[in-house]
Amino acid sequence: MTAVVHGDPGGRHVQQIGVRTAAGGDQDLLRRKGFAVVELKCPERDLPEPTFADYTPCAAPGYRAPHLWLADGSSLYDHLGLGLGFTLLDFGGVDATELAKRAEERGIPLAVFAPDEGDRESLFALYERRAALVRSDHHVVWRGDELPAEIEHLLDIVTGHASWGHL
Repeated sequence: MTAVVHGDPGGRHVQQIGVRTAAGGDQDLLRRKGFAVVELKCPERDLPEPTFADYTPCAAPGYRAPHLWLADGSSLYDHLGLGLGFTLLDFGGVDATELAKRAEERGIPLAVFAPDEGDRESLFALYERRAALVRSDHHVVWRGDELPAEIEHLLDIVTGHASWGHL
C-alpha cells in the first residue's frame, strides 16, 4: 500500500519544516496542505501555521497527531497502529463496530484504541473531538464526534481512492 494524497501527484502540497524541540532535538513536522480528508467545521484560517521556532499541536486532519504521555507511562504513539494501517482513537462513546467490520472486509488494517478513563479528558482537550482516525505515520486523516454515515466513503478517502467531493 502506498500513501497517496488524492489529487496531489508528486506531493506538491506537502509542507515540511524542521522543528527544534525544547529538549534540543530536531523533528520533522509535516502538514499536508489541501489534504484529501478535511474537516468542514474547522476552516483553514483557524489552524496554526507550522513554524520552525514554535510548534503548536493540532489534531486537525493533515497535521501530525498530538502526543501525550499516558497515566500508565506509555506514549500515545505506542498505541498507534504499526505498519501501514490506521488507528481509531476513541476518547469516549464512538461505536467503531461498523468501521472495523468494513475495514476488515476491505483488507484495511485498523486498530481501535480506547484510552483509560483517566487519560480521556487530556486527550479530548488535545484532539477537540471524541474520535480521530490516525495513519501509521501519525497523521490525522479524520476526526469527529461521531463517525460519518458513509463509512465506505470515509475508507475510500483515507486510502486515497476518493475525495469528499460532494460533501
